[in-house]
Amino acid sequence: MSGGPPASSEVRDLEQRVEELRREYDHFLAGVRRTEPEKLRRDLERELRRLVGSPLLTTAERFRVTTLAHRFRALESRVRKLMERREARKARVGAEAQGGAEIVVDRLLLGNPAALERYVGRLHREISRASGGRAPVSLETLRDRIVAAAGAHLDREGVAGVRFRVEVSDGRPRVKGDVLVRRGGEGKGGPTQG
Repeated sequence: MSGGPPASSEVRDLEQRVEELRREYDHFLAGVRRTEPEKLRRDLERELRRLVGSPLLTTAERFRVTTLAHRFRALESRVRKLMERREARKARVGAEAQGGAEIVVDRLLLGNPAALERYVGRLHREISRASGGRAPVSLETLRDRIVAAAGAHLDREGVAGVRFRVEVSDGRPRVKGDVLVRRGGEGKGGPTQG
């Protein structure tokens, strides 16, 4: 596009390029395209900046260019939010793969055997995954150890619950526990192992 006065065809071309950018980002987010369409985005941004401030635009063209600029910014914002969510999801999955599963056992959970079984089952699956597919401890043994450790600490004054999580150290998964103190509670909780 030249530096001369913008024509309606130039604005129409710009509209088509914004639509093309949207399609390219859809392909990128769907995994069809491997890289972001950075060059097209930068070119469009530069062209929109040039046209938005142009005194040579008619009122109708100025309206169309301003609308395009808003669509462009909305597209950029949508893509960035999707990319941030994707990165957060990858980080969360990565953390879980390295032992990010955790449960909090309190008096209510101890009183609900079915819910306790589900939560302990989640930790057991994490141990299995960290051990290469076979957990070194049975689900029942893990549940009994967690119930015993949590029960011993929940009887102490000021203790609200015990958080258990899987940590991998030296290639071996271990269940670690931390005592959770009630707000305003007097009991000090130190780490406990389950």
